[in-house]
Amino acid sequence: MVQRRLSQREQEILQLVAEGYRNREIAASCNISEQTVKNHVSTMLLKLGVNNRTGAVVLAAKTGLLPEIGTYLKEANTFELRAV
Repeated sequence: MVQRRLSQREQEILQLVAEGYRNREIAASCNISEQTVKNHVSTMLLKLGVNNRTGAVVLAAKTGLLPEIGTYLKEANTFELRAV
């Protein structure tokens, strides 16, 4: 479960992670350093209680943090990620 609310910047970075961007690309897009992106990702992982970027995206999609990237299919009891 989500431990603490993500900041606006963390949500923005999570969205870019979900879209498949690498740290370097995220840094350029957000006009911040690659190290700052790494710091945001690390903090985000701690807040979400997951071990990696994939876990963050799956959890965010399942819990509605990023509803546009995922749909939980209750009938089939499966989870499907969809591109935006």
